[in-house]
Amino acid sequence: MRRILFLLLVAFALSLAVEISRSQSSAPRQDTRINLSGIWEDAGDQVTITDTRGSVTARYSKQKQCRHEGSVTPYSSGFVVTGSGSTLTGTGTICYYGERDPDSPAPRGVKQDSTVTLTVGADGNTLTGTQVGYHGSISFTLKRKCQTDTAPGITESAGFIFINPPSRRAVSRSGPTKSCPEVGTLPNGARLAYRRVVFNEETGAPDWYLVEPPGGTPGWIPAGDTSPTRPVTPIPTGPIRITPNSGDGSISASPTAGGRARPNTSSGNRRGTRRTRATRRSNRP
Repeated sequence: MRRILFLLLVAFALSLAVEISRSQSSAPRQDTRINLSGIWEDAGDQVTITDTRGSVTARYSKQKQCRHEGSVTPYSSGFVVTGSGSTLTGTGTICYYGERDPDSPAPRGVKQDSTVTLTVGADGNTLTGTQVGYHGSISFTLKRKCQTDTAPGITESAGFIFINPPSRRAVSRSGPTKSCPEVGTLPNGARLAYRRVVFNEETGAPDWYLVEPPGGTPGWIPAGDTSPTRPVTPIPTGPIRITPNSGDGSISASPTAGGRARPNTSSGNRRGTRRTRATRRSNRP
């Protein structure tokens, strides 16, 4: 009877695991790609990128032109791409027969759509791509510009946070993107006031805080390097060394290197040891 019950439980556990696996595989995967919205630069031309997660659209801030022999075809659209992860594909605008193709028998000054493939850099601050042109593929690179007060999503909000980076070093930047230069280093555990926040478009959680260190330069710090409460200092688990402080009679405790407690060799301790040994000798029968 017990064997039959055990087999039934095993069969139930296996069927439950299969159902969970199917539900996870059928659920839509969340795009964890860094949001690309912001101001970018393409060979000196400023580009505004709007990232809705469904698609990424780029438009030139200043109108570009396909021109030849007095014929001008203006355009400002850059590209529209879709995809998840680090690879995006779609279409983009290009001058097939512009002034750079004077020997082509085809009509001049014509703008057309062409296939675009983009690769997002690991830090989310570069876009490298290829675009199919009249004479073959054309390579290009876009770089995210550092934005300060004009960055999208900045909200006036005040409060306090504690510096708590995963590593030992927390840096502040001139703008709420990692493409902005560093302006300072913030001590772990410091309680700082903030007055502006960049919120995540999808989760609504803070992405960046504008903090104001006392006597320092205001700067932006990622929310991942902060916490709402003061970080707890870990308690040492290994041996500790007790050291008497001269003058006030107090003692200090500190972890020992290498996991071994070092003997206290202060003069007071040596004298105490000699007195203890002498007492022991005098008490012998």
